[in-house]
Amino acid sequence: MCVIAMCMGLRISEILGLKWRAVDWHRTQLEIRQSYVYGKPGDVKTLASQKSMPLHASLAEILRQHQLKYLSPLNGEGWVSANPNTGKPFWPNKIQENWLVPAAKKVGLG
Repeated sequence: MCVIAMCMGLRISEILGLKWRAVDWHRTQLEIRQSYVYGKPGDVKTLASQKSMPLHASLAEILRQHQLKYLSPLNGEGWVSANPNTGKPFWPNKIQENWLVPAAKKVGLG
């Protein structure tokens, strides 16, 4: 999720709303079509947010490896950022609490 955020500049709701069908492997594009907020899929924040974005080959490869490693039968809906325990996208505050804040503390960012 962090790599997608850094490379694509997407909102967390747009990252959480990504499904594997949004990745066009042949054209190396990412289709931004929905968001995921408060446990529910929905529309992106603005019409301008609903777009196709080019994927750099390096990011496409990272996504392909992520898909091969983490796509499971539990994730039947095909979420890119699925919690392996639920098959649904993570909650943003839990991402921050469980991973981002501890990582920042570990490297001395507070």
